[in-house]
Amino acid sequence: SCALLLGMRGFLPYVNGKYTLRIDRSVEFTEDDLTLSPDDIIGGISIADVSKNERFNRVICTFPNPKGDWQPDEAIWPEPDGAESNLYLEQDGELLVDEIELETITSYYAARDFARILTLRSRNALRCNIKSNSRAFNAVAGDVINVVHPTPGWTTC
Repeated sequence: SCALLLGMRGFLPYVNGKYTLRIDRSVEFTEDDLTLSPDDIIGGISIADVSKNERFNRVICTFPNPKGDWQPDEAIWPEPDGAESNLYLEQDGELLVDEIELETITSYYAARDFARILTLRSRNALRCNIKSNSRAFNAVAGDVINVVHPTPGWTTC
């Protein structure tokens, strides 16, 4: 089941006594997404960057390629010696690679997009801890929550 979830960028949070399927989505906010303001936040915000061993400047996805008789193939993002790769290497000072095996993705382009998403997610991640009033009571793992707060300079998206 983990291989199926990984291939669809899904996860199973346990909510109210049941496992529910959630699919990762882009972080474009909609009117339905919860927005928290300073009035909703109790006790401040703690923000931490991800550690270096959780940040990557290259992701290699191995997948079974039907065009190669289902033999393992690789999709890499960003392309070595490309603009993004050179920028990330300059920022990090060393090559930080994550390798992942995708059993349920059989398209080079889908695997490369998966590598792109993992790379960018690792580079743009923040660990943010917020205690909220009851406005966030129904929020569950996987919900997109917009936080507007002047201290870290977060404004309405």
